[in-house]
Amino acid sequence: DTLIDEGGSSARRACWAGSWPPPPQLIRPRAWRTWPKKPAWTPLELASPQKRLWRCVGGPAVSKIKIRLRLDPDAPALNLRPSWNIPPTRDVVAVLAQGGKRHAEAMRWGLIPHWAKDTKVGSTFNARADGVASKPTFRAAWRAGRRCLIVADGFYEWRESDRQPYAIGMADGGLMTMGGLWQPWTSPAGETLQTVTMITTDANATMAAFHHRMPVLLTEAQWPAWLGETPAEEPQLLAMLAPSDPALITA
Repeated sequence: DTLIDEGGSSARRACWAGSWPPPPQLIRPRAWRTWPKKPAWTPLELASPQKRLWRCVGGPAVSKIKIRLRLDPDAPALNLRPSWNIPPTRDVVAVLAQGGKRHAEAMRWGLIPHWAKDTKVGSTFNARADGVASKPTFRAAWRAGRRCLIVADGFYEWRESDRQPYAIGMADGGLMTMGGLWQPWTSPAGETLQTVTMITTDANATMAAFHHRMPVLLTEAQWPAWLGETPAEEPQLLAMLAPSDPALITA
């Protein structure tokens, strides 16, 4: 067993109701279907080494997202339970702007292109920055301007050298806003899903110690252009997909 995270950021602390610091987390491989449902600092069981998110969206954290990202005050509130362990195909928080107003939606993590006949379209939960404008899976969403922010408290990454898992969060303990693309998909039965992919880029100096890739992190100054609230040409948008300032994140 591997012990990680004996401390934690203020974001992680907000989800823990017991004494501080919480007990370490035990990491054991286990099938995805058996994820623990209760968000707490109990033994956390992670499966294969792929990016996963954690979020604190219950209670006061919903207001935190609404205030921090300046969402429309009249928009419906999210109905998502807090979770320390969000694998692909689960719902994540996506913020988008429509009609001049921002709102948050729960979207399935794993973009399904409009031409797909079913949900089995391969690994579409991440989109490489150098392929969003050209790869068939993501090209339609990019050209249609369906850009969004995926909001979480952080993500897990497995160090490439020894598969040791690490929790990556913002250095200031704040919310992490990652670049994403979203796509509505309608099944043959007529069911409509809102789906999303996380855009990844080369690792910055902080992430390079763990992995050669990382999510695209967007700062508040970049939000209006990314969400389509202010005009931006494609070269400007693509330039936003560069590695972030290493000082922004911590493990």
